Amino acid sequence: MEHKIITYIRTKQLFQQRLKQQADDSVYLHERELKFFKVTLAELKHMERRGLILRIEDRFRVLQPGAVDLSLIRKKGALESNLHKYMKQFLMYVDLPKDIQAPIYFNTFLKCRTKYLDLFFTVDLFSNRVHTPVSSLSREIRPFLILCGEGTVSLDVAQMQPTLLANVLFDHIWKNSFSDAVFQGKDVYQMLQTMASLKNREEAKKRFFEVLFGKPNNYLQKLFEGESWIAWINEYKSKPEPRNPHTKEKQHSNLAYLLQSYEVSIMSIIWRNLAEAGISFLSVHDEIICRKSDASNVERIMTDVLSKHFISFHINVK
Repeated sequence: MEHKIITYIRTKQLFQQRLKQQADDSVYLHERELKFFKVTLAELKHMERRGLILRIEDRFRVLQPGAVDLSLIRKKGALESNLHKYMKQFLMYVDLPKDIQAPIYFNTFLKCRTKYLDLFFTVDLFSNRVHTPVSSLSREIRPFLILCGEGTVSLDVAQMQPTLLANVLFDHIWKNSFSDAVFQGKDVYQMLQTMASLKNREEAKKRFFEVLFGKPNNYLQKLFEGESWIAWINEYKSKPEPRNPHTKEKQHSNLAYLLQSYEVSIMSIIWRNLAEAGISFLSVHDEIICRKSDASNVERIMTDVLSKHFISFHINVK
């Protein structure tokens, strides 16, 4: 049983690292997991003293490399629709050139997908975003993806979250400077970079998302003094949002829930139109990855859908 619990922790680490995209791959063990493996905290402490695992507060990490066992992992997430099942099938036809070094998680997916494909496709319970080994793959590696034996093209919506926010703000407080800037096609991140004297656009983008999805704060309020849209954001993140499943413990996640759910609702229309056209594709949130031969049709479908929701938008094609 000791070997089994260590293998389980190591396997869970593999999935945890893919979700967090960070070095800390320690995992929490729920009471029901301890009961299933018939192991006690005292026994885990004994394993730690022997150098088999490391305990970090209420989390554990296996220190030695070794085998994983995907049969020990239980699938999580929301129920999948027929559209999701259509999307999932293309994970069977995705690959990378042999000279591209992929992360361990992606290689495990390639090796085990025939038997455990369901584990590698998750619709989250927060906003119904779709998560796959492709969506967790780094931006540096994704351009090399092969789909159905053909090279791929990426099409994503530039400034998707700011564009969604512009619509939300306009619906709730009507005319405001942020929505005006987005509707005029301005680069929000460059605007923020200039006003905050930040060193580059990427830093401005990082700061923007920290404020957008973090706890209410006065950072942007100081930059845009007297702006109604900043006040609305802070207020929205400070009161319960019944639709947000995390609102009780994390009210500040209200805006993240609202924007991500909005994004999914629009992207779902695009996914459905692609499916009806019989196009093979992979999804990375606001991005579509397709075969090069399908790129023009995908761009046409995305443009048609987005034009019904946004006053101004731009599709990056890479």
